[in-house]
Amino acid sequence: MTTFQSRPDGEYAKCASCARNGYGPDAWLPATSEFFPTQYGRLRFDRCRACRSEVRERRFGFVYLEKVA
Repeated sequence: MTTFQSRPDGEYAKCASCARNGYGPDAWLPATSEFFPTQYGRLRFDRCRACRSEVRERRFGFVYLEKVA
């Protein structure tokens, strides 16, 4: 379940996948189409774009040193 926060600079959301993986305060993302995918013109909050790319690339939160250097 996606959780939401209302802040002075806008609405923020944390997708269920980020919450389940125990990601910290950096996982709170603005509730915009830049960070969450859309379907039929509506935002989908089940997984953020970062989680979707991790699944697509089969990374699952791991950062490999070869890619960083």
